[in-house]
Amino acid sequence: HLYRPGYPVDGSVTFTNELRAAVKKFQVIRFMEWNDTNNNPSQKWSERTLPEYSTQDITLKNAILSDKGRGGVAYEYMIELCNEADCDMWITIPPNADDEYISNLAKLIHYGRKGADGKEYAPLKSNLKVYLEYGNEMWNSSFYCMQWLGKLYNSAKLDSNHPVIYDGNTEPYRGLYRYVAWRTVGISNIFRREFGDSQMMRRIRPLMEGQSACTIWMEYALEFIE
Repeated sequence: HLYRPGYPVDGSVTFTNELRAAVKKFQVIRFMEWNDTNNNPSQKWSERTLPEYSTQDITLKNAILSDKGRGGVAYEYMIELCNEADCDMWITIPPNADDEYISNLAKLIHYGRKGADGKEYAPLKSNLKVYLEYGNEMWNSSFYCMQWLGKLYNSAKLDSNHPVIYDGNTEPYRGLYRYVAWRTVGISNIFRREFGDSQMMRRIRPLMEGQSACTIWMEYALEFIE
């Protein structure tokens, strides 16, 4: 273990006083970078970063742990920081994450969990909101997010019954953002099943991002949802 001077050595303090003080100035924390969303290939819940890992440093993990731990910072620490700073939680979910991943994430936020070492990881405080965003800048070809999106859409397109091609239109860019919209709704529904109807759009707040310089993306998405 490595402990910072001036802090207890029993593991009871995770974040520095300076970090907590800085974060408390804000109402919501967006964990896009902490989740390494632009480069996070995680599909299964078992592939996420655990709080027990020796480092939560994204670059260092990728360098020394190869495939293990390529999932950003542990969600347990995101929840802990929000609880300590009394900030709402904004999660950018990895594009490849499957339904089981999303379901387990919802359960973790709702109930917390007990670690393998017996440590209790608390759930998110009930007064704090959860913003859910599928990926990050899914229109941006400079990120792996869009490259993965293309593969996911092409796989979906092979199924003639998939909702994204309900009208037979396979125009690539229209299809890509239809897929974003379809997946966003799916993620919303999984959290709805976990938290209940009464919490949706109040505490649980799904998001779908667009770009003001190119509004056609959002037009495709909203038309599809409608």
